[in-house]
Amino acid sequence: MSNCFRPARILLPAAGIPLSQWACLACDQFTSQPEYWRRAAALVEGRPSALHLVLPEIFLGGADEQERIRRIQAAMEEYDGTVLDRTVEGFVYVERTTEEGLVRQGLVGMVDLEKYSYTPGSRPAIRPTENTVVERIPPRLAVRRGAGLELPHVMMLMSDPEDRILSGLAYERDNGKLPLLYEGQLMLGGGSIRGWAVEDADLCQTLSDAIEALGAQDAFDAAYPKAAGQPPITLAVGDGNPQPCHRQGLLGGAEAHPVPRRPHCASRPVLPGGGVQPAQRRHPDRAHPPGAVRGERQAGAGGPDPLRPDPPPGHDPRHRRGPAALYGGGRLHP
Repeated sequence: MSNCFRPARILLPAAGIPLSQWACLACDQFTSQPEYWRRAAALVEGRPSALHLVLPEIFLGGADEQERIRRIQAAMEEYDGTVLDRTVEGFVYVERTTEEGLVRQGLVGMVDLEKYSYTPGSRPAIRPTENTVVERIPPRLAVRRGAGLELPHVMMLMSDPEDRILSGLAYERDNGKLPLLYEGQLMLGGGSIRGWAVEDADLCQTLSDAIEALGAQDAFDAAYPKAAGQPPITLAVGDGNPQPCHRQGLLGGAEAHPVPRRPHCASRPVLPGGGVQPAQRRHPDRAHPPGAVRGERQAGAGGPDPLRPDPPPGHDPRHRRGPAALYGGGRLHP
């Protein structure tokens, strides 16, 4: 049986392209603020940018929607193999620093859509945290039919109480085992971002297995005794829930009819990509930097988080660092 979160083929823009130009906000943000999108478009006019590869939700249903889709797919054809000249076969570990100084860690990969469903009452390993607005699915499918690249903006949450997985990656990074892929500022007050390649086959398998173990029945029963015996959850779709639905539509999933698609587009996420981050309060700006926290197949505001233990004395809330027994499997020991 395959794990629900796995390594992916992730495309990256050329190293010389500034992140402030390439990375853009998730397309479902600022839906009532056209000025934001006008400012963003002005910043990247005539220059390679992920903004040229997505259709902001504010423009759905507009008179020029079909022309926008045509331009998006033309840009994908142009960028593939030229602008997007770097590839990661595995995961990307990311750290985004907000303007408030909080560091948000994430892991970019892909998920198995056979283990996801948005049908009310279903209990798959990957579940949405809110109802899906099915009316938004058809226009999004129109954008993706025939598209050669994937740019999902899905934030998936995992409950890792001992903080082993992402802190384990930070440990690998600190010991020079993860090559730096990119770092820089994000546009329009998005803070900054850094990303490291995770391509070692054994490490990728260990990470995938560790995330899968978080959704094991015994782990679920121990964490949630009042729900013991019920189907466990491994990943919760915290934001961007319609994106997996769109992908299921393209692949002919149980909740949609199959449609023609490019043969290679199912496994070529482009940063901004997808991934997992630990369960925590959502930051008010909900900005999605390049691959920070979203997936293909994903400091918080508010009070204490019920899914995470209280930090120990002296803990720096801007950057979580975890125990030495990494990934729950003891792969490395300091």
